[in-house]
Amino acid sequence: PETPHYLASRRRFGEAFDTLQMMAAVNGATCQADAVEKEDFVAQMSAAAAPVEPSPRDAYLGLRALLQVHGLRWTGVLALVWLLQTATYWGFTLFLPRFLTECGVPANLTIFFMVLAELPGGVAASLAMDRVGRVSTLRWFLAIACCFAALTTAAASAAPTRSNWRAAAALVIGAVGVYMFLIPIWAVLQVLTPEAYPAPLRARALGGFSALQAGFGCASPFLSAAAIAGGAPWVYALIWTALIFCNGFLCTA
Repeated sequence: PETPHYLASRRRFGEAFDTLQMMAAVNGATCQADAVEKEDFVAQMSAAAAPVEPSPRDAYLGLRALLQVHGLRWTGVLALVWLLQTATYWGFTLFLPRFLTECGVPANLTIFFMVLAELPGGVAASLAMDRVGRVSTLRWFLAIACCFAALTTAAASAAPTRSNWRAAAALVIGAVGVYMFLIPIWAVLQVLTPEAYPAPLRARALGGFSALQAGFGCASPFLSAAAIAGGAPWVYALIWTALIFCNGFLCTA
């Protein structure tokens, strides 16, 4: 259900009362709403509520409202971060089996460990966001992902084979590290984006940026196909390493 604050702000006091009661029951606690009947609660809240004033025309409408809050610099940078994250993730992922196969490493096993690495990466991101902040977590995770992507590129350029097991091991470690620190960035963005805007705009901000990156994601398969067909496997890895670097650089702006 919606939060009691949201329901009360929409004058849905009866639903707010029910939600408070449910929250208290789930947490094994009591709340002040227990001291009054639902009808009395609704009457008291209705009497105490300030009259709702209509918003000015065009207030809180789409991109214009987002720009009014932080201006083009912050909103534009955040939009570019979303776009580069989308391009990097889908670009690196779509032809990942072919890339790993051409590099001479077992694709299925490597991808298994890459997906498995998302679990500790997600836990690390959730802890870091509360301890060092959302933006700092974003910067650190992009920086570390860039280092692992550079390792992947260097290993791919060394033509890893069974005889060159050091290069093969480095490529697997690099690819696993990329996923471990690149994937949790989605969680950081989904927390950072709504928190950066006032409450009435939070849902619109997150929905707007999500729609923006989804639209841009439609171009990623073509970019990824061109990259994998454009030459040696290390070129494919280098492109996504460069995008991660650019995204990290943007986050320092």
